[in-house]
This record gives sequence, C-alpha cells and structure tokens, in this order.
Amino acid sequence: MPENLTVRERRDVAAFTAVELRYFGQVRLVRGDTCALEIEGDPDVVPKVRSEVRGSTLVLEVGESWLDRLTSGLLLVANRPLAYTVTLPTLTGVAVSGSGDVTGSGWQGTGLKVRVSGQADVSCTDLDYEQLDVVVSGRGRITLSGRAKAATLAISGSADVLADGLASETSEVRIAGQANVDVRVAERLSVRIAGLGRVRYRGDPKVKQVISGAGSVEQAEGS
Repeated sequence: MPENLTVRERRDVAAFTAVELRYFGQVRLVRGDTCALEIEGDPDVVPKVRSEVRGSTLVLEVGESWLDRLTSGLLLVANRPLAYTVTLPTLTGVAVSGSGDVTGSGWQGTGLKVRVSGQADVSCTDLDYEQLDVVVSGRGRITLSGRAKAATLAISGSADVLADGLASETSEVRIAGQANVDVRVAERLSVRIAGLGRVRYRGDPKVKQVISGAGSVEQAEGS
C-alpha cells in the first residue's frame, strides 16, 4: 500500500447547528443548504471515526478506547492527516478538545459560541453575529474577523486570541494566566486579568479594567 494513500468517505447525518471535534483532526466548515459530512484520511483510521449528532451538535471523535486513539494518532504523525469537511446551513457553536484545527468563513447569525481546550487552532473569518462567546483553556490559537455586536472572551492558560479584525461595539475580556488578546472595540471594553495576560485593543472605547498581577491593557498604535 502506498504510504500516502488516503480514503474518502461520505456519511449521512441528522440535522445539526454546532460541531465538536475531539482529540485530533482538521475540520473545514462549509455553508450549504443541508447538513453533510465527508471524512478523508488513512484507510485504517477513517473506519474508526465516530460521528454522531447529539442534540444539535455533530460530535467527531476517533475510536472507543485510548489504544484506538493512540494507534490513529501515530498514523496521523506519518503524514496522513484526518480531514473532515462539514457542511451545514447555520452555525451556532464550535468546540475543540485536543490538538485539532477548525476553519470556516462567512458565517452569520444571532449567536456563536466557540469553546477550545488543549492546543487547538481555530480560524473563523468574515463573521457576522449579534453575540460571540469564546472560551479557551490551554494553549489554543483563535483567529476571528468580521463583525459581532457584543463579544465575550474568557481565556485561561497561555492562549492567543487574534480578534482585532473583528469589529465589535462592546467586548468583555477575562484572562487567567498568560494569554494574549487583540480586539477591536468601538464603545465599551471591560477587562479583568489575573496573571500575566495582555490585552491590546483597537478603536476608542471606554475602558474598564481590573488587573491582579503583571497583566496589561494597551491601545494599539495607529488605532
């Protein structure tokens, strides 16, 4: 079998509005009229992928045991990434636990919740939401752009949140640890830092800050 051989599998799924990735993998979120799932990866890994809609969330994970996940992880290291293409009409939530990557662009709606734990990388661009809530624990990297009337960012650990491309009217940032957060705010910015966190903002909002430790809040140059 060639070392770079991968297989592709399409699966029928029930309707959902949120996606949760567990352990590892790369998820690409695509807007479409109906919900769909396509999986591409090592022929020994793809059959072990569990895809199940729980409530309104599509949960993606590999294997039922730690041995399954260990074996699959070793195959991924051998340059055979596990890739998911997830199609859905409406996106209300993204969750990642582990070291997965999620990308998506052009989503809009009333509210979006992003939850990351571990060393995941999430990039959501060209967003348009009334409310955006982000919760990160660990060393994740979150990139956001577009518009959100109100944004809440809660970070624990040493994550990086690059949201200075996301225009918001009001933003609330809470940091526990050594996180770095960049935001763009027009009217009101509330910051609470415990530790060595740094918040850098663009715009000219009214700023309320409470800092315990060596954290800092600063306005970006050229704002």
